Amino acid sequence: MCSEVGVKLIIKENRLVSSYSQLEKFEKCPNSWALRYISKNKVDVKSKHLEYGLALHETLEFIFNDTRSKYKIPLPFVYDLYNYNFNKRNIPFDNEIEEMEWRMEGMITLESLILQQTTFDQLLMGSKIIGVEMPFEIPIHVDGLKLADCFFNTENLASSLVDYDTVYIKGFIDLVVETEQGIIVIDHKSGGKVFDKHKLTTDLQFPIYGMAINSLLGKYPIKYYYNFTRLHKSQIVEVNEQRIKDENERIIADFKKMGRGKYTARPTPLCYWCDYSRYKTGICLKSSTWKPKPKEDKKIA
Repeated sequence: MCSEVGVKLIIKENRLVSSYSQLEKFEKCPNSWALRYISKNKVDVKSKHLEYGLALHETLEFIFNDTRSKYKIPLPFVYDLYNYNFNKRNIPFDNEIEEMEWRMEGMITLESLILQQTTFDQLLMGSKIIGVEMPFEIPIHVDGLKLADCFFNTENLASSLVDYDTVYIKGFIDLVVETEQGIIVIDHKSGGKVFDKHKLTTDLQFPIYGMAINSLLGKYPIKYYYNFTRLHKSQIVEVNEQRIKDENERIIADFKKMGRGKYTARPTPLCYWCDYSRYKTGICLKSSTWKPKPKEDKKIA
């Protein structure tokens, strides 16, 4: 598959630019990645998980950016801000009960933070915030990067590229704090369950953040945390310098594969939730036929 509609490794400002989310999508299914980033099949369908997460993220960003000392923001103000962010997104909940439950979960999360109710909240209180939604850009040198012809669907684009052998990974880190022991990186998650061991030991997000912090501050973080806002739980992820080095090589290999112009579908049960599957837009004809069993109605005793 080599589309003439778009480009791979998105070309912006005469450079090859990518992101963690692109890499994650590519590794799960190259065909889904190509449909999104090459053929530009962007599906504009609201996700309640994503929209809820954004409402909570916006509120947390304000709290951590506030100039007052250590989150001494009145709870009523925090609730008002959160409800404003929540309401403006018109989140597509299934019914009013679900909307109420999710709204309350967010308010409980914010209350826990302000009142320091968990060990994680207390950790934040004893630290210095050095970055909220911290932007980063990491240059990844890729020897032997070859781009398929359809990279250059714009006249003279090839000659205008500055770096043929470098891909820039760009993104934002939710929260970066510093303690007496060192720097801690935190990523907020609004999902309904914590990650399994495979995710914690193979996901690229924190190794990329480690590269970014080292590039920006000259040293690696000592700890990496997922903060599960709905669950009021956190997970520590082990990322040492050797893992960062290994994942850098993995990223380089991914970029080389992206540049070849051949993308295969990888049908798995995850296809059911993909925007391009037979159960969504139907664009991908190779998607898995698996679908979850219907939930049984709860019987009232």
